[in-house]
Amino acid sequence: MNITDSQIRKIWAAAREKNLDEDTVRSIAAQVSGRPSISGLTKTEAIQVIDRLEAKTNQAKPSRPANMATEKQIWKIEQLARELGWDGSPKRLEGFLLKYTGVAKLEWLPKQKAIGLIDGLKAMLERRQQAAN
Repeated sequence: MNITDSQIRKIWAAAREKNLDEDTVRSIAAQVSGRPSISGLTKTEAIQVIDRLEAKTNQAKPSRPANMATEKQIWKIEQLARELGWDGSPKRLEGFLLKYTGVAKLEWLPKQKAIGLIDGLKAMLERRQQAAN
């Protein structure tokens, strides 16, 4: 059963109360369902997202779903992006991510796509270093 309009309104109202931005809300949806789409949630998943939003405080971050990129993978991708000189332009990594994985945000990246992305960034870095020599 799909999410109801009232649940969608409740999600965004709870996000506004907690001063959470859209990316954070979509990240919570991805943690619950494995996908960042609010409108694609089931009623049960919407209830879980609402519960998380209403309970959201300065607690430790909830663990990532098993199918999503791990914290270590995200850290490695960000490290490789810095080595490539992309740290001054966060849009560069987002554009690369979207083009080669079809995912708009690093937090939404599935584990298997993260593996390929890391390999691709390593290869880019290696080619750049070889060209410099």
